[in-house]
Amino acid sequence: MEAVKELLFAYKEKKYVAGKSPQGDSMKAHFELTQLELEVLTLHQQEEALQENLKALVNDMEFENLELSHLLLSTPKFNNNHITDSLPQLQAFLQNQSPNIKFQAQALKEAEYKSSLAKWAYAPDFQLQYQQSISGEPSDSNIYSIAMSIPLWFWKEKAEASAANSKMLAQEYRLKDTLQKSIAKVKELKGKVETGIKTLNIYETSLIPQAQSAYNSTRSSYTANKTSFLDLLDSERSLYRVRIGFYQALKQYVNQLSQLESELGFSVSNLEIKNKETK
Repeated sequence: MEAVKELLFAYKEKKYVAGKSPQGDSMKAHFELTQLELEVLTLHQQEEALQENLKALVNDMEFENLELSHLLLSTPKFNNNHITDSLPQLQAFLQNQSPNIKFQAQALKEAEYKSSLAKWAYAPDFQLQYQQSISGEPSDSNIYSIAMSIPLWFWKEKAEASAANSKMLAQEYRLKDTLQKSIAKVKELKGKVETGIKTLNIYETSLIPQAQSAYNSTRSSYTANKTSFLDLLDSERSLYRVRIGFYQALKQYVNQLSQLESELGFSVSNLEIKNKETK
């Protein structure tokens, strides 16, 4: 953005001094420069807010600001070899890897144990007692006893056992529901990630080179007084929109790729490697 502003200012001053700039072009250049200054001011404010939010997120107000404007962001690689299209294999894979599925499976085990323990409320209670001889009493006065208590009413025990069994059944359905939703989510995210790869490839191999080439050509024509400032401005805006579109597509792709890895429970890209290299 700063480079565009400097370029427009240089063109404006150069042509104005040489007397080759129409009054309309000069006014348009001045208007465009004013708009760019306002936009840069807004972007700086947004960047400062994001930096402060990042410090709060990492709970470190002394965290050094990240300088991302000069970084060359490349597209992370996606490895889909571990994601099979076979439903039984994908189901078994998620049961072994997905943290959400593992959590629900452990919750089911807990419910099964509680249901099993609740049934023991019907069993009688046994008590073993031993009374040691008291001083002055005959030596054979030690007393051994065994007692058994049987509840006459099972209303409470039946209600507790029924509730525990219902919770176990509910957890079984919850596990099945989580597994089915996880399978659907993985398939959905995999499709979006693959579409994102194709979209970014179109930007990198076609849209950006074409927009850059058109801008360079218009810039040369404007320098040679063969085109108007409005044409140069339209060309610059087109290149700007294409680059913004690329970074928005890259942001969406990384977000979906991260969600896919979170759903799977392991990495299927080189995002982690890139983060370490960046640090």
